[in-house]
Amino acid sequence: IFFDFWLLIIGTFIYIGARSEAAFEFVREDLQHYKVRDILMHKFTTFLPTEPVSSVVKIVLDSQEKNFVVALNGEVLGILTQKELIRSLSEGNNQSAISDFMEKKFLPLNPGMNLQDAFEQMTLQNQQVCPVIANGRLEGMLDMDNIIEFLLVRKFRKAQ
Repeated sequence: IFFDFWLLIIGTFIYIGARSEAAFEFVREDLQHYKVRDILMHKFTTFLPTEPVSSVVKIVLDSQEKNFVVALNGEVLGILTQKELIRSLSEGNNQSAISDFMEKKFLPLNPGMNLQDAFEQMTLQNQQVCPVIANGRLEGMLDMDNIIEFLLVRKFRKAQ
């Protein structure tokens, strides 16, 4: 009985792993025919690094935005994620500069980049949001929610 129980547990994990890998392959295959420019967001709020965190809170409460590009004179300096915003608020830093909490290490994407490659890099580097930059200029923003929404829309269009 002990031996059969462990075989069942091992078999379950193998099954779950295989399903996850199959789902990942489906996503990769579906994205390979598109470029980042096909789904990047053009309408989003950017902030200056010197602005207070409280200015971000106003936008969060008045919109669906949760991740923000921080730029100065057109140059992207960082990303303020929802996670970092919550951290700043939990520490009572409502009036602190955004630059104190922004992610300074971010993955810049090119609009001509293959969407599958962008997805893989974002996944490997654990990046939920990336600025899209062409010729040194901010063109847009891409986040994992964009990619998921894109896949869902494609799935429903195929079903019709």
